[in-house]
Amino acid sequence: MKMGIDALEKCEQMLQLQEMLLEVEENRLRGKRGHSIEEADEILRNVIDEAAR
Repeated sequence: MKMGIDALEKCEQMLQLQEMLLEVEENRLRGKRGHSIEEADEILRNVIDEAAR
């Protein structure tokens, strides 16, 4: 079966996302704390503000 470049790239992106989600879940099970959406939003806004200076 042949896959087009777009389909192959999409498949690769999905595999990368799956790996990231598995890592997050493993960290959660180990008790490692993550960031809430609000915390992540604040962190990103601060980084963007710093980069704009």
